[in-house]
Amino acid sequence: MHYPEIIKSALDYIEQNLKSDITVEELAQRANYSTFHFYRLFSSVMGSSISSFIIKRRLDHALAEIAGGRRAVDVVLEYGFNT
Repeated sequence: MHYPEIIKSALDYIEQNLKSDITVEELAQRANYSTFHFYRLFSSVMGSSISSFIIKRRLDHALAEIAGGRRAVDVVLEYGFNT
């Protein structure tokens, strides 16, 4: 599997699991890379850290759901924002 395919697979997994806890270790293991190598690969391709990317995607989805009429407190707790 080439780098673009690895990153695409990670992005798909992140999108499908935004409401659960996603770790760098989990993503690296799915790609069959060390955590260190996967982190560097993701950062170089995406231009941000994995955690920053996940938080941004969670915020985007949460805001869309709130804009769609759901209660903010329910949405933010569902996406793991508990403070």
